[in-house]
Amino acid sequence: MDLEKIHFMKEVAIDYYINNLRQNQIAKKHNMSTSMVSRLLDEVKAEQYVKFKFDFPTISDKELSSQLMKKYDLDYVFVAPESSNNLNLVFDDLVLGLGDYLLNIVEHNHNIGVSWGKTMFQLSERLRIKKELENVSVYQLHGGVSNIKTDTKSFDIVRNFGNVLNAEWFTLPVPSIVDSPEIASVLYQDSSVREVTEMYEKLDVALFSVGTMSENEMGVKAGYFTKEEFAELRSEGYVGDICSRYYDREGNHPNKKLYERIMGIDLETLKKIEHRICVTVDFRKEESIRSAINSGLISSLFIDHRTAKLLIENN
Repeated sequence: MDLEKIHFMKEVAIDYYINNLRQNQIAKKHNMSTSMVSRLLDEVKAEQYVKFKFDFPTISDKELSSQLMKKYDLDYVFVAPESSNNLNLVFDDLVLGLGDYLLNIVEHNHNIGVSWGKTMFQLSERLRIKKELENVSVYQLHGGVSNIKTDTKSFDIVRNFGNVLNAEWFTLPVPSIVDSPEIASVLYQDSSVREVTEMYEKLDVALFSVGTMSENEMGVKAGYFTKEEFAELRSEGYVGDICSRYYDREGNHPNKKLYERIMGIDLETLKKIEHRICVTVDFRKEESIRSAINSGLISSLFIDHRTAKLLIENN
């Protein structure tokens, strides 16, 4: 596109979006047809020369939030309002709500644990907190995955949260799941691993999402399980995972050998943390969310409207 046309499109866009002129006024000003103005404005949007950003105050669906807090005895619930089917807009609402919540609960000298996953990466990229904090530390809650098949971006997530909170940040430089309990036991003795895992007992906040028992989950993609092995876990009653720790409807983990292969915080330690914050935007995680809440793994929930209604309606 030639520079002269771009310059003209800019003039039209400024008249329309900044000077608030109507299209017929712009047409008269530039001696052109109204239809031409309309086509130019369409082209401006198509080329993304003009981008729109919503900056409304954070609003939770108070009725659903209140119902969920009462039904599940939660400390805090934020339900994104049913204003759009666009997941990006829903997630924007959750990010704003979470930012306000963290503003209230995170204090100087706090230790914060974060998990990884698509939801956590989106959070770490979008979250902003306008608070001057001192001596805050961020720790990776479980080992990552980075191979030719997939990448959890666990390093990026911990770094991003560290930057958002003006905090020191510490990664856990091991896989999320290793081949045997014996290997896990040896790795836990490594000094760089102990530096992180010994802090789990001192965490003030844990921030995570939940996984389901879908064949598309990270454990299968990364090669830790075959589809057949994962199907067997489902048959044993497992419904989801938090920080790579798989649990059943009661929040238990009957497969002891699998549980001892995990590198990261255990569910018993997680339950002791004061603020256990779960963020999710996927209605297919309803069962795994409900089981985690009922077993004490979640104290605060940030959730989309559709999943919130399912949690209210189903027992």
